[in-house]
Amino acid sequence: RYSDHQQDAKRALEAARRRAGTTQTGERATFRLARLHLDQLRDPGAAARWFDTYLKEHPQGRSAEKARGLRMQALKKAGKLKEAHQAAQDYLRLHPQGLYRTSAEGILQR
Repeated sequence: RYSDHQQDAKRALEAARRRAGTTQTGERATFRLARLHLDQLRDPGAAARWFDTYLKEHPQGRSAEKARGLRMQALKKAGKLKEAHQAAQDYLRLHPQGLYRTSAEGILQR
């Protein structure tokens, strides 16, 4: 994932997700797929969809708060401002003192 082989990483994570399903390994693979799309592949729309998948499958998962915050940012980067606004409201409702609070507040001010 951290090398110049993003497509290989994508295929490996997708395979791990298929094999592991919604187990802890599958949970990690789903979150990492979202991060890969956001950080390395520069595809915020796909990242938001993967974060959605993560949150549907693991709403109380280990990385749920982070997934909500990053999903909100990915939606903003993808130009989906109405969805980003809703995601920011949801984030603050669920995590009023969370790591992405400032980002959520900034989205809501626009």
